[in-house]
Amino acid sequence: MKDKKVQQGATELIGKIVEALPEWAAAHALPLLATGMQGSVKPAQKVAALTNTTALCKKCPKQVKEAVVEILPIVTGLVWDVKADVQAAAADALDAVCHCSGNSDLDGFIPAVISALKTPASLPEGVESLAGCVFVQEVEAPAIAVLLPVLIRGLNHERTDVKRKCCVVIDNMCKLVCDAKDVEPFV
Repeated sequence: MKDKKVQQGATELIGKIVEALPEWAAAHALPLLATGMQGSVKPAQKVAALTNTTALCKKCPKQVKEAVVEILPIVTGLVWDVKADVQAAAADALDAVCHCSGNSDLDGFIPAVISALKTPASLPEGVESLAGCVFVQEVEAPAIAVLLPVLIRGLNHERTDVKRKCCVVIDNMCKLVCDAKDVEPFV
């Protein structure tokens, strides 16, 4: 809707609803927020959905972890939106969603992942950083989802050293994937 008062009121209402949601309901709210980010929706709607996704990630990280595989590609795609406010909200949401992966080994590398996604020129440095990640914890689907966009870009990069480092990261991760169901969504 074009009326700014109605937009503002709707945004505030969504924020209050997310704030009042019990933790168990987060799994039901995320698909609705994802719908508000996709397709030909207005930038204000995208910003509201991204902002509330960030809030939900901070409030219910365990519940969001179950949806990281589905929500991360949507949020990542909005990092390059033409509107600056959508880009900023997407960067915040991307950071929040990545921190819901449940893999503490990745926590220190999330800024490098986000930088590599936002700025293609920083991809080699991001992959270099990830090559130094020592995986100790079991690698599950949400952790794979966080690294996958960077690894795919790295494997398609023109420099051979970047491709090799991506293979090192993949090798390190694969050694700690204990259940095939964690890889299944990406095959």
